[in-house]
This record gives sequence, C-alpha cells and structure tokens, in this order.
Amino acid sequence: MSNISTVHMSHIETGSVAMSLDSLLCICNSLNTTPNSILFGEYTLNSASSTSLIQNNFDDLTSDENRLIVEIAKILNEIKVNRN
Repeated sequence: MSNISTVHMSHIETGSVAMSLDSLLCICNSLNTTPNSILFGEYTLNSASSTSLIQNNFDDLTSDENRLIVEIAKILNEIKVNRN
C-alpha cells in the first residue's frame, strides 16, 4: 500500500537504514494517519481502515487460512470479554 519494498521496510523496522521523510509520508498515507501519530503517539485504526487492511490481506489466503483467521478473531474477542 505504501509502495515501499518489503526489503526496504524490513531495513527501516530493524534500524538498518534511516527512514526518509518521503517514506514516512507514504507509510502514514497508507495507514490513514499522521506523522505525529506514528512518531509521538499510540496509533489505533479506525473501523474503516482496519476493515480495508483486513480485506486486502485476505485476498490471497486459502480457505483453511481464512478459517484460522476467523478462529484467531474469536479467541481475541473471548480474551477481550474476559478482560473486561
């Protein structure tokens, strides 16, 4: 979504390379957030953004992988209910 290669993103994440301002802006645009949110605050996805990200990542999954994701989501919801 950010047009940054996975290799370059990996280097950014591990601190092997410094992130350019252009890369930061591409990532922020992809995540529908601001640089301040990334650099200074906790980021939470809004419902529309998270739904879009989930759908984009489900496109190439097999039916078994989709079932596994659904099971993981159920477990996460149970944990959330038990925590409250």
